[in-house]
Amino acid sequence: GNLLDRTDGQSFRTVTSIVNDATNLEHFHAYSKVKSASKDDPINKYALEWHTDGGLFLAFLPAKSCVRSHGRDGSFFIKHPHSNEDVKAIFSPNIPNKEVVVAIMLGAGSEHWLRTPESLTFRATRHAVKMDADDVRVWYGMMHLVPADAIIQTRPNPVTFAEWKKTSLPLHNDDSDHKHFTS
Repeated sequence: GNLLDRTDGQSFRTVTSIVNDATNLEHFHAYSKVKSASKDDPINKYALEWHTDGGLFLAFLPAKSCVRSHGRDGSFFIKHPHSNEDVKAIFSPNIPNKEVVVAIMLGAGSEHWLRTPESLTFRATRHAVKMDADDVRVWYGMMHLVPADAIIQTRPNPVTFAEWKKTSLPLHNDDSDHKHFTS
């Protein structure tokens, strides 16, 4: 069947056809965490609160610490989809032949917008960044969106991705009071 319909009456039948026609947003982030001036002032352990991204999927390189000499980063956590437990993501530091690790994480678009068979259920990855005080980490990724003319909602009225995006910034669902905008 069709994964997504378009406003021109055509349909996307494969993920490849969606990605080939989609907009991609490159991201480079530097996160830092400072120590509290007071022992009585609790520090929020999250540099980035629990959220799901609003794209189809995100391809990213594991973050690097700018403070620790080994450069590996242990700050990325996901919610286990069945137990809802916090799980630390582990990215292998020892890759032969200087290959690069690229992680793929599903966004809300995969979970909510694609018409997939019941036997193929996608779930957006809830994730957060936890950091120690005085740490700095850098991260690069690319969010893959659906095409602007893709119809992502059919009821009560059809809504395209472009229309949804105008009214739904930021491109991720954040559990905190502050918002992290994607541009």
